[in-house]
Amino acid sequence: MRTGVLLEKMGRRKKVLAVVALVAIVGLAVVFKLVLGGEGGAIPVQTAKAEIKEIQGSVLATGRVRLVEKQDIYAGSAAKVKKIHVRPGDRVTRGQLLIVLDISDVEVSLEEARANLDLQEARYAKALAELPVEIEKLKSEVEKAGAALTRAKANYERHQALYQAGAVSAQEYEDAVIEYQSREADLKAARASLEARESGPVAEQEIKSLEAQINMARAQYEKEEMRYGRTHIKAEMDGTVFTVEVSEGEAVAAQARLITLGNPDRLEITANVGEGDSGRLNVGQRVEIEAAAMPERKFRGTLSSVSLGTVAKANERGGTSMEIPVTVTAEGDTRGLRPGYTADLSIITMESKKALAVPYEAVVEKEGGKKYVFLLEDNTARLVEIKTGANTELYTEVLEGLNEGARVIVNPADRVRDGSAVKEIPGPGDATPGGKAK
Repeated sequence: MRTGVLLEKMGRRKKVLAVVALVAIVGLAVVFKLVLGGEGGAIPVQTAKAEIKEIQGSVLATGRVRLVEKQDIYAGSAAKVKKIHVRPGDRVTRGQLLIVLDISDVEVSLEEARANLDLQEARYAKALAELPVEIEKLKSEVEKAGAALTRAKANYERHQALYQAGAVSAQEYEDAVIEYQSREADLKAARASLEARESGPVAEQEIKSLEAQINMARAQYEKEEMRYGRTHIKAEMDGTVFTVEVSEGEAVAAQARLITLGNPDRLEITANVGEGDSGRLNVGQRVEIEAAAMPERKFRGTLSSVSLGTVAKANERGGTSMEIPVTVTAEGDTRGLRPGYTADLSIITMESKKALAVPYEAVVEKEGGKKYVFLLEDNTARLVEIKTGANTELYTEVLEGLNEGARVIVNPADRVRDGSAVKEIPGPGDATPGGKAK
């Protein structure tokens, strides 16, 4: 019984396969006949009407939303998260404390550096304060030495007169001379000390030495202050906290990202445009922006930069293609558009206008850059020169050479020539030859 059922099923399958094969053969025959020209050797073609259309030029691209202004905060060295003062979504102002990291002895080192700097500054100030006092003291010594010299001189002159009169001994006169010479030497020494202290290299060297010690102490303090600053991290801009990637008590490695904040009102989209489309781009062009996360909304922007260089990108065929990086600045209401979103861009290279247009696949370019189309007239292809205007993704504007309603051959085969016999076949959206909509 089971064997009979299997044989019956196999018989049915053979019949189905036979029918499918027959249909395929008939289809191939029809296609073969059309390709060879069908009735009377005519070449099968598809056509479209030259129509007045609302056309708009645009270049399509897909990019990524990012912040124009942002601050990524990283750990300067391995540390432990001591305190987090903000949460995602918080508005912050420049200088506001965001997070505190715990690095061993950082506060002690900062205090020691501050104390050393204070000490060196005090020594410098003391030296500067004491110098005038010391100079005044030396001036006083000069005055005393001068007075002593005056007295010694007077005594010398008196003893000289008395000695000449024989009133004093030679020893007394000699003592007066020695006293006078001694006081004169004292005055010279006092003056030399004063001059050396006022402008000599000793004072300058002392001041420079003290200044150098202050500079060294200040550099050490600034180093410790910077180290301390890396543990007490503050906002460098007004903005919004986008991410907090750590938690309190967590140990983090050097260069680990901790917090990201930015200005949500300033967003841009970076994308790459194909080499062939780049010639239609100009800074300032209007851009329509759509995000997959919000398909019901359409944002607006402006093309803000077009790179002067190119980048190589791998394509689906395993090769590489050249693309041009562009940047679009989002404008107006950007609520809901978030950094990291994928965005589809439509860069408007030509604003919408009504014009006579044909599918761009219908336009043929020949030698000399002249443009032509094949008109369909009484099942015959007629080559007509046209003058074209703007090009869009789908249509080419026709300025001269065609009338509205004329039927043109789309994607004419290489063997279509002026005067070739052709037969119109239905194309996409056509129900019958002639292009009438279904």
